[in-house]
Amino acid sequence: MFTNLGFAHIKTEGKEAQFGHKTGELDAVFLYENVLLVVEETTGASPFNHAKNKRLLAEQILASKSDFISWLAAEFPDHKDALNRYAPSRFKVFFLYISKTDMELDDHDEALLAPMKVVTPRADLLRQTRKDHPPIGEDGSVAIPRADLERHRRRQRQQ
Repeated sequence: MFTNLGFAHIKTEGKEAQFGHKTGELDAVFLYENVLLVVEETTGASPFNHAKNKRLLAEQILASKSDFISWLAAEFPDHKDALNRYAPSRFKVFFLYISKTDMELDDHDEALLAPMKVVTPRADLLRQTRKDHPPIGEDGSVAIPRADLERHRRRQRQQ
């Protein structure tokens, strides 16, 4: 999916390394210019504890971003030039946790898993049907509250 959007796939699966104070393995990393997407996929029946463990890894990667980028360049020389195109401080690193099992997360659970964004089969539906969001219509349309629309427009103008 990400390669269709122009991202290069850095095949990190199976490569365990020390990131800050935590050792771990990353399923995949995708690179586009100065954007890195670190993607963890799971099919486990109880992914929440696994996600909490991966959150610790994400925190360590963010705390040692320069070392992480250096590791990627050294371990995956095909991507070295692209990784060296920007100073480490200019890279934006995002973490996606993709679970095939639904994780019915409330706001506290989502905050606990930050900086990861959780993607599940029902994640978007659950976010949109919370009390502060209108339900999805039968035709798939979603009414966006005026305040949310205005906030989005302000953010767009600021960028």
